[in-house]
Order: sequence, then structure tokens, then C-alpha cells
Amino acid sequence: RHECGAVGVISVTSNVVPGLMAKLMAAPDAELNASMQELYSWMFCEPNPISVNTALAMCGLADPVFRLPYVPLSAEQRQAGAKLLARFQEHIPGCS
Repeated sequence: RHECGAVGVISVTSNVVPGLMAKLMAAPDAELNASMQELYSWMFCEPNPISVNTALAMCGLADPVFRLPYVPLSAEQRQAGAKLLARFQEHIPGCS
């Protein structure tokens, strides 16, 4: 965003870690951005909004309701997500 002169960003990830995304939008932070690459990838392991809904449900912030054509993530993807969310839990407002 900073290198291209953009003013903002449409961010699925900011629904989960809004403070970290706000920090990235305020100023370049290569180290923080690098630390979040796995989370970015996981957020798009399936079409939006499946992963973000799963993440919020895993944190107790949303009901795990999926209507076709969306289906829940596989158990393997949920396990990977749980590990990632644990790493970022202190940055997820309201996550229990």
C-alpha cells in the first residue's frame, strides 16, 4: 500500500486482527507484515468469508453458521487456523 501510494485497503484480515492491520496501514512494517504471512494465507485457503467466519467462531465472536455454497473448513484447516489464532490471540479483540 505504501509503495503504491494507496490510501486504504480492503482487508479481510482486519476483521480478525484490526489493531495489527491498522498499524500496517499507518506505516510500513516489514517485520510485522512478514509475521502475518501465514495468517493471510490461511484467511484465503477457501473463498471469503469461510475462513474469517471460522476464525471469529473459533474465538467465540460469531456463530459457526454456513449456508450453501459456503461450507465449513476441513478439520485439518481448522487445526491450522487454531494454531495461527493462538499466536495472534492477544491481538484479537474479545477472543476467549
